[in-house]
Amino acid sequence: MDLFTNLAARDPGALGALYDRYGKILYSLASRIIRDGSECEEIVQDVFLALWKNPSLYRPDRSSPLTFLTSITRNKCIDRLRKAGRRLPTATGDADFSELVADDRSSDPYRSAELDDLSAQVRSCLGALPEPQRITVESSYFEGLGPEEIATLFELPTATVKSRLRLALDKLRRCLRRSPIA
Repeated sequence: MDLFTNLAARDPGALGALYDRYGKILYSLASRIIRDGSECEEIVQDVFLALWKNPSLYRPDRSSPLTFLTSITRNKCIDRLRKAGRRLPTATGDADFSELVADDRSSDPYRSAELDDLSAQVRSCLGALPEPQRITVESSYFEGLGPEEIATLFELPTATVKSRLRLALDKLRRCLRRSPIA
């Protein structure tokens, strides 16, 4: 992706463009997990600072930019909660990715349509997963549970949970690569 190439060349405009494109989505994700506006802002800032310091963290052969950035954001949120001794929030009802992008619905109708398409693509890709893999991904990404916690919850070996996650994420990555948005 050109933005990451430019970021590696230390172009601050590339960092700004990445922030403009993904900042609100990442903030929405952080707010679902952290639920504290100032902490969410710090986490999003930390994500982009880490990317600026080491742009080679992103590897296009492994994930889309959105998947990469949301994974970093999620991990930073969980680390912050655990350091503070706070419990991870649990999801209520079915996971809905559209909530993550809801705050990025600016007055730009093209961006809004793009986010609607992305949300539909994520829901479609999640829905195409076998149920055990889908539940494992939802527990991990939407409820913030780690592999050991998921294993305990569903009375499974941790290795089985990790294997399901790996298989599911590989399928999601392939499915989302077909998306013109991600």
